Amino acid sequence: MQSFTFYDDYYRVAQKIKSKKAKQEFIYAIVAYAFEGVEPAFTNETAEIAFAGVYRSIVKQRAKSKTKTESNDNQNEIKTKSKLNQNQVKGESESDKYNLYISNSNISNISRVGESEGKGERFVPPSPDEVSKFAQTYAHEKGITLGDFSADDFCDFYASKGWMVGKNPMKDWKRACQKWVREHGSTQEVSEYAAYDQGAQTITV
Repeated sequence: MQSFTFYDDYYRVAQKIKSKKAKQEFIYAIVAYAFEGVEPAFTNETAEIAFAGVYRSIVKQRAKSKTKTESNDNQNEIKTKSKLNQNQVKGESESDKYNLYISNSNISNISRVGESEGKGERFVPPSPDEVSKFAQTYAHEKGITLGDFSADDFCDFYASKGWMVGKNPMKDWKRACQKWVREHGSTQEVSEYAAYDQGAQTITV
């Protein structure tokens, strides 16, 4: 039996969705993807953006579940092969053995070729590590010290808003990150001036 954890983060995101239809579509998309791996075909943009905000978390859970399922499948396959060997001893035909093996195989792992073909690239929220690396590179290029900039705060802030910028869905998190770096950091020129000012000596006559 498959299992899936509906984290409180999902619930908090759902609470921020005002439209009942969009909220239902968001929740159904999470469950369908978690258990079936079905890429949702959204009719509501708000639900789609909200789903993008929790996409990474669902993928991680699904990967863990897949590992457990594959382990169970291997055990089932061993049992099936054992039954085939017993049937062979009883004198069953090769055709019967093959049909028996196919009927007992777990076909749920057959990949759905082309299921996601033809769809546009989906916005995927960055991880704090990605944000941190990008911010450091950008700050270095622009001569900015990061100051109190925090990649975790950046991700938490936009995740709480469903990765929306105002009333519009975020399209480029790197531009938003650049703005945060400029707002929370300071230029090296200012820092050098401050250092010079601190090193100045006061002469009393």
